[in-house]
Amino acid sequence: MSASTSAPTSHAKKSDTATTDMPLLNVAGLSKFFPVRRGIFARVKQWVRAVDDVSFTLGKGETLGLVGESGCGKTTVGRTILRLTRATAGQVMFEGEDILQLPRSRLHELRPKMQIIFQDPYGSLNPRMTVGNAVAEPFRIHGDVTSGGEPVRLTGVQLRERVGRLLEQVGMPADAQYRYPHEFSGGQRQRIGIARALALKPKFIVCDEPTSALDVSVRAQVINLLQDLQKAYGLSYLMISHDLAAVRHISRQVAVMYLGRIVEQAPTTELYDRPRHPYTRVLLSAIPLPDPTKRRARVTAADDEIPSPINVPTGCAFHPRCPLYALLGKPERCHTELPALSPVAPGSQHVVRCHYHEEIGKLG
Repeated sequence: MSASTSAPTSHAKKSDTATTDMPLLNVAGLSKFFPVRRGIFARVKQWVRAVDDVSFTLGKGETLGLVGESGCGKTTVGRTILRLTRATAGQVMFEGEDILQLPRSRLHELRPKMQIIFQDPYGSLNPRMTVGNAVAEPFRIHGDVTSGGEPVRLTGVQLRERVGRLLEQVGMPADAQYRYPHEFSGGQRQRIGIARALALKPKFIVCDEPTSALDVSVRAQVINLLQDLQKAYGLSYLMISHDLAAVRHISRQVAVMYLGRIVEQAPTTELYDRPRHPYTRVLLSAIPLPDPTKRRARVTAADDEIPSPINVPTGCAFHPRCPLYALLGKPERCHTELPALSPVAPGSQHVVRCHYHEEIGKLG
């Protein structure tokens, strides 16, 4: 990638969201490039293409799983959607409003509807604050907006009762609010983080690898809790994870990311049973089977080293590691032409970014 002092242009095209059945969230052409500065004057020499032209929709009460290896841009997508990180290009429509273009005053009003559950249950809670103060923080910033009218300031007994009910909803005792985060396990801290995210009754929650720092048994409990809360409140989740088994359990659709781009997206069952991108096949073959008597045919990448997002390979970014690339005789178009994200069949919800997805479909 050649050095440049201006951000690379995105291939984004704004979509028409004026539909009769508008999704809760519509992301179109979202891109985020981080500058790499060098030299005495710290001039921009290159760009890290963390997220490059990502598009998807999320309906009300649904879960979209976003999976991929570490460093593929999953977390940056979630943080950019919430405008915790400023986007380079694209459009994020939430209930018909473009979050990326809103003034700060309007964004502040919208914040209660969008929350995040952070990956690290240890770092996401202030060790100097009691659990009660941490969970009550959204009420102190926004007031109680759950009634739909003007925000109501909660104080004293009202605030403690509300915090206690939130903790009980996530399986914690109400008196846990008087203790400090270091007195709890990782799973309990993550429940506290979930309670804080639920405080203002949001419509959309970014779950940023909420189970990655937890033991296997605790992961199942947290996933089940998230499902129960979704049913009770009609929540929409963007489930960011590298735990493919957990994503399959909770998601209606799954999108697979590689080096900043979505390379495949499909309804969960179809993607897991009939993957059409070589990278997806590599990821799925790495899932361990719970039955030791069964073996899965392993599909491995040609190279374990992931290319740098500063110098993304030309054409299909996965081609240097693709097991099908060598099998097909290293076709030129794989390293010269960027494949479009296209449906595997006319009208299909299953889309894939691969020139030879039909050949992969024949492999079974």
